[in-house]
Amino acid sequence: MKNTIVEIGIYVINGKKTRVATRRVLPLYVSVNPLHMLLQHNQSGMAAIGQVFNKETNHLYHKQMILFPVLQKLVEADEHSGHYFLIVLNLRNKRFEVLDSMRNLEDAKLADYCNRIINCIKSMWTIYYDGTNNPIEKYELVNIPVLQQKNKQPPCLAHPFF
Repeated sequence: MKNTIVEIGIYVINGKKTRVATRRVLPLYVSVNPLHMLLQHNQSGMAAIGQVFNKETNHLYHKQMILFPVLQKLVEADEHSGHYFLIVLNLRNKRFEVLDSMRNLEDAKLADYCNRIINCIKSMWTIYYDGTNNPIEKYELVNIPVLQQKNKQPPCLAHPFF
């Protein structure tokens, strides 16, 4: 699936941004260029990331769930070998959740990738939401069972149009 199509879907799912909305789907660019890459290169002050986590603009600490769509490259040499999955910061249930149609947290690569992104989310949360009533540093990662693909191949490789 093309990133543009995913971005349009995210825009539609989010609908009108209001302070009373209980969920927020963050833009795909936050996790396509993963947070951990930005933080490893001392780019946590990057305007795009700061805008997403900005407390006065987005009020993320008032949400019940913050959804991070993730596109993980599965084959480094092939730019079309990505797989989408979702990491959810569930503030209501005080945990991180992963929803993946191909793998679960028993897959070491998925678990490692999720943990790196979650550690960066925790770092950004500490920077932007330190004084709020929602500390997330002790939140654990849990797998949410979802319907699994039968072909165990990333969707973008399984369909010739993507």
